[in-house]
Amino acid sequence: MQIITQITNKPTQTMQLVLDTKELVQFNLRFMPTQMSWFCDVIYNDISIYGLKVALFPNLLRHFRNMIPFGIGFAADDHVEPYSIEDFVNNRVRMFLLTKQEVEEVESVVFNEQ
Repeated sequence: MQIITQITNKPTQTMQLVLDTKELVQFNLRFMPTQMSWFCDVIYNDISIYGLKVALFPNLLRHFRNMIPFGIGFAADDHVEPYSIEDFVNNRVRMFLLTKQEVEEVESVVFNEQ
């Protein structure tokens, strides 16, 4: 599990994440102050996923696990959903990039599925 540390308090961000397979994933992150929420887009090869609300979940991309070989998880020690533009800068919320094997472990341990 790779912790993504380059998230800032800018309301719009784009980053290239490197998978364990050395492939690149484009990840766009937006903070919407009127909704007090973060939203993200994931672009991988010919798959584009737009407008996902960032939530505390072991794999936000769970619905796409049979289409993509990675996952993205979010966690917070206080178990409160992301609501501030400062959430990632002050490390209250953390983002993780999961390998295919880690996605399978999440499915097995958290969701009791294979």
